[in-house]
Amino acid sequence: MSNAVLEDAKSWSKNEFSGAELGNKKRVNRLVLIGKRMAEGAAGTIAEIFKTSAERQGAYKFVENPKIKATGISKAAHLACARRCTGESFVFVPVDGSTLSIADAAKLKNLGPTGPKGTGSGLEAMSAIAVRSDGTALGICGQSFWARKKGPTIKHTRKKRTMAEKETRHWLDVIGQTEQAFSEAAPDCKPWYQLDRGADFREMLIWSAQANSLVTVRCTQDRLIEDPESRKLWEGVEKQTKIGNYKLKVTAGKKRKARLAQMAVRTRKVTFTLFDEMQNKKVTVELTAVHVREEKTVPAGEKAIEWLLLTNAQVVDFSDACMVIYGYSQRWKIEEFHKAWKSVCGVEKIQLRDFSNIEKMAILLASVAMRVERLKFLARNSPELPATVELTQNEINTLIILQNPKGYKPGDVPTIGTAVGWIADLGGYTGKSSGGPPGTITIGRGLSRLQQATKALEAAARWDAKKTD
Repeated sequence: MSNAVLEDAKSWSKNEFSGAELGNKKRVNRLVLIGKRMAEGAAGTIAEIFKTSAERQGAYKFVENPKIKATGISKAAHLACARRCTGESFVFVPVDGSTLSIADAAKLKNLGPTGPKGTGSGLEAMSAIAVRSDGTALGICGQSFWARKKGPTIKHTRKKRTMAEKETRHWLDVIGQTEQAFSEAAPDCKPWYQLDRGADFREMLIWSAQANSLVTVRCTQDRLIEDPESRKLWEGVEKQTKIGNYKLKVTAGKKRKARLAQMAVRTRKVTFTLFDEMQNKKVTVELTAVHVREEKTVPAGEKAIEWLLLTNAQVVDFSDACMVIYGYSQRWKIEEFHKAWKSVCGVEKIQLRDFSNIEKMAILLASVAMRVERLKFLARNSPELPATVELTQNEINTLIILQNPKGYKPGDVPTIGTAVGWIADLGGYTGKSSGGPPGTITIGRGLSRLQQATKALEAAARWDAKKTD
C-alpha cells in the first residue's frame, strides 16, 4: 500500500492544499492551517472548528476574501488526489450529484430552491472521487457547485434548452476537471468513470465513445440500436447467450431479503445513432453493453436484481465483464462520501453569508470527508498497519488514556484497526450488534471527540511545563 495516502492531519493538509494558487504564500499558509484544523475536528461552522478568536477571525477573513477563488482551492485538491494515483495504471472515478440543503430564511445567500416542491434552499453539487482498484478512497478529483433557478420544472423545459443550459453539463464539467488534473499530475494513470443512471444522456454517450479514458454508465433509457433483429437495446442484449454466472451477497433491506444471489452475465456490442449538438449532425456511437440479472434465487414478491451497463472498456470474455461490474460496484463509494460530507463534516450547517463563501467552505469539508472515508477503509481492509499511518502519537496516547485498554499504555502503537475501533467507541459505536463494523458516522464523530481531547491534554502538558520552568 502506497504511503502517499497515509498522512496525519498536518501532513495531509499540506499535501492537499499547499499547491493552491491564491495570489500569495500567506494565503496558502492560512489555507493549510484551516485544512489541518478541519481534519482535526470537522464541522460545518467556523465557530465549531476554531477554538481561539484569532484563528476564527483568520478563517472568516480567508473564506470571505473575494480575491480568493474557490477554483484555486479545488484545483489544489484535485491535483493532490491525482498525485496519489501515481503508479496505478487506472483508478475508478465515481461521479454523482447531491443536494446540499442550507438555511437561508432571509434569502440573502444567492442560493436556489431545493426539495420536490422547491420550498427549501441550498445548492447542488456534482463531485468526482478517485478510488484505487483495491477500494481505497484517494480524494476529490473534480467538483462543481450551482444554484437552481426558480421557474418551470426541468421536465417542462428540457427539450427547449441547449446543453449549456442543462444541469447535465455539470457531469461533463466535472469529468473535464478530472481529465485536467490527471493530465498534469498523473498522466500515466487512466481514470475509469463510474456513472449512475443520471448520466445516461446522449452527450455523455457520444463523449464516452470518443474518450481515451474509460467510462461505464448505468443505462436507464431503452434506446434504438442498429440491429435488424432487435430494434431496442434491452431486447438486443437479453437475447444474447450468457457468458457466465457469479454469486452476489445481498444484505437484508426494506422489501429485500438477505440471500446469496445467482447473477447471470450477458454482453454484446451495440451501435446507436445520436444527434451531436456540438457538430449539429447525427453521429454513430459504438459501446459494449454488459447485462447482469439475478436468476433462480429471486424471492417471491421481489424483483430480480438487474443492471445494464454501457462501457467503452474492452470486453472480450467473462473476466473483462466482471471487471466492468466490479468497477461499477465502486460507485457506491461516492454515496459514502456524501454521507460523511453531510453527517460527519456538517456541510449543510454552513452559516456563511454568500454562495461563493459557502462554496469555499464546502470544498474544504469535501476533502476532509474523503479523509474520513480513507480511515474507515484502512480499518476494514488493512487493520494490521500501525496506527501511526493516520494518527499522531499524541492522538494515540489520548486514545489509550480515554479508553484504558488492557495491555496498552501511552507510548505504545496499536494497529490502525484497533485504534479505529477505539475511535468508533468514542463516537457511540455499539459493537457488532449494530449490524456491522464501524461506519462513517461513528468514526467521524469519534475522531472529532478524539481531536478535542488531544488538544486539551496537549494544552495541559504545556501548562505543566510552563509551571515547572
